[in-house]
Amino acid sequence: MNLASERLCAVWNVWENADHLARLQAAEAGVRVAQAALERVLNGARPEERREAAAAVTEAEALAGLSDREAARQQGLAEQKLVSHQSLDAANSEARAARARLERARRHLDLVEAPPREDERAQAEAELAVAQARAAETRAIYEKSLIRSPLQGLVLHRFRRAGEQVTELGDTPILSVGDTSVLRVRAEVDEADLGLIALGRPAWCRAEAWGERRFTGRVSRLGSLMGRKRVHDEQPGERVDTRVMEILIDLDPGSDLPVGLRVDAFIELEAGR
Repeated sequence: MNLASERLCAVWNVWENADHLARLQAAEAGVRVAQAALERVLNGARPEERREAAAAVTEAEALAGLSDREAARQQGLAEQKLVSHQSLDAANSEARAARARLERARRHLDLVEAPPREDERAQAEAELAVAQARAAETRAIYEKSLIRSPLQGLVLHRFRRAGEQVTELGDTPILSVGDTSVLRVRAEVDEADLGLIALGRPAWCRAEAWGERRFTGRVSRLGSLMGRKRVHDEQPGERVDTRVMEILIDLDPGSDLPVGLRVDAFIELEAGR
């Protein structure tokens, strides 16, 4: 008889591929960058930039007005022969330069307050779509590299090591995992004794390494199909041609036996049977 654990092919944790995870994180970062670029195009300039551009126009208007008044004053003085032509030319040049600075400030303000250009918006949206598609593709590859299970359990055996190749065909097991919260004894009952066995009957098992210690439990499941005997006690008088039915015995909590241990199982019968 063999000590067994149910659902041995479940995995209690999530294993992930670090390389695929790094690629996914980079792709998702690219999506965020593209999204920020699109929002920047749609939102236009920041409020601070708008206020700064408006203040520059106000300042340029004040300087242009001052330069125009100075040029007019120099013109009056030149007509009275009170200043040289050089002073008048300098005042006129400064007035023209001030008006040019004012025009440049106004154009900058118009550019800051203008809505986004259609071609810039289309380019930003296309770049975002490309980044999202790349992230989706990378996530699909990453998802295929994960090993998941909704069941908690104990890793009983590892068939593959880090760096070894596996496929999705199921022909390359990675781990053998079992739910050891309840240990079960898988036992075989001879066909001649089936009438003596019932669900819920008290049972116990004994392992050679634990001497006479008893690990108690109850019959939890009866098989529905007869079969050939597969568990042998290796005794000279053992019958090997008999048909048997497999049963499960749930051991009580605290039965800290290793999975796969061979034990001798006993079922308590009703009085008089």
